[in-house]
Amino acid sequence: RIIYVYLFSGIAILILLLACINYMNLSTARSIQRSKEIGLRKANGARRDQIVAQFLGESMFYSLISLFLALILVELVRPLFNSLTLKQLEIHYDDPLFLGGLVFIYLFTSLISGAYPALVLSRYKPIQTVGSTAGPRGNKSFLNALIILQFSISLALIISAVTINRQVNYIHSKDIGMNRDHVVVLPFGGDLIKVYDVLREELMSLPYVVNVSASYDLPFFLTSGVGLSWEGAGEDETFGVSYNMVDYDFIECMEIEMLEGRTFSREFASDDSIAYVINETALKRMGMDHATGLNVHFTHPHLPSHLRKGTIIGVVKDFNIRPLREEIRPLVLRIYRPFYRQMYIRYNSENPEVLLNYLQEMQSSLYPGLPFYYSFLNQEFDQLYEVEYRTSRIIKYFTVISILISLLGLFGMTLYDLELRKKEIAIRKVLASSVSQIVEMILKNYFKWILISFVIACPLAFYITRQWLQEFAFGIKISPWTYLISLIIVLVIAFLTIGFLSRKSAKANPALVLKQD
Repeated sequence: RIIYVYLFSGIAILILLLACINYMNLSTARSIQRSKEIGLRKANGARRDQIVAQFLGESMFYSLISLFLALILVELVRPLFNSLTLKQLEIHYDDPLFLGGLVFIYLFTSLISGAYPALVLSRYKPIQTVGSTAGPRGNKSFLNALIILQFSISLALIISAVTINRQVNYIHSKDIGMNRDHVVVLPFGGDLIKVYDVLREELMSLPYVVNVSASYDLPFFLTSGVGLSWEGAGEDETFGVSYNMVDYDFIECMEIEMLEGRTFSREFASDDSIAYVINETALKRMGMDHATGLNVHFTHPHLPSHLRKGTIIGVVKDFNIRPLREEIRPLVLRIYRPFYRQMYIRYNSENPEVLLNYLQEMQSSLYPGLPFYYSFLNQEFDQLYEVEYRTSRIIKYFTVISILISLLGLFGMTLYDLELRKKEIAIRKVLASSVSQIVEMILKNYFKWILISFVIACPLAFYITRQWLQEFAFGIKISPWTYLISLIIVLVIAFLTIGFLSRKSAKANPALVLKQD
């Protein structure tokens, strides 16, 4: 679906922006080491525009190397990506549109990442840099804003990843009104219908087989529908219902709960011709409390006349007959063997290999040379949500990448900040401040930035996750715990990084620091 193309494209742009911010922060942090170089060049007559050109040139050079490395990396990970997405991504390197896009990304990345460091490092006079270890200082507020932006993006991605993962887990574990575990599904139809009763009797004689049944559509992915009317209903009261043709024991095999009446039974000769079972949503749409014994009529241009009338014999509790993206629809079940396409065998063993071997041998004896195909009902269910499962995995990878990039930026920014404040730290130590007090002082600033990032990230993440969750009729509620856990994750990772660097700086000998200049 196109929403996922937009989603992944947006995340890729955000990660590229994070990388650009990193380059700006790390370049500014390195300015202290390069201050003398800049001062000497200016003392020898270099103009500011030449310094700007030098640093922009460096940015373009690094971006060009990164571009080539990225193309190599793309080819290396493309098979893994294709396996993850179940797509066959092909890149046409001779496509003019693709080449134009590469050039645009290259120029955009070079200019965005190199512009700020070039302007900062080129504006100072030689007297400010030569003979001083302080170096040129960037706009601290702007650098702080970059760090806040980085963590806002990372927090938004973490919150989104946690929410998507919760929804995927919810889908996987949700009670859909039937038991989809321990059921083998066999493709069914053609000549197999003629021997269905014999097969069923043989299978039911096995000690590890609990039940056997069949249907036209999978129970949680119905595709057919008809119009429903009933005795006493007005013309404006008829409505559309989902329609599935099932066999005896289908309700028992799927362990669907009955609300009233009975299921299909071989003891009633008419059950294979005029008996119908509806779900509670259909009962509510009919505006009744009970429907057992009610005569009904169905309308459909291709429905044979002998299938258009019948009697409701029971009502089942609602179960999900469509993917969880959709509300539960009104449902009608009936027996009609010529249309069966799926055969279900419920087993009670934890090891289905014995049953599968038996099924394969049975098919080979009946139809030698026919390929043996099978699946499990829970696998068929999971395939309906393969896009969501893959999305969750890809988002996790993107989130880890964004965290790593943000940590690199934080690492560089912390080094830069500690270098600027090294004399302040030394003086505090001389005035009897402990290492822990100095580390606490430094952490307070970063704690404030992360809280600001959290405030910015929350509405962004809420909008993204709410838009995605609105695709599901059955979904989780957005929990404040998701936001709190995401904040704790970032705080722990950031404080470990900052605390390590701050402690190292705070333990430096103040006498050596103060005599450097």
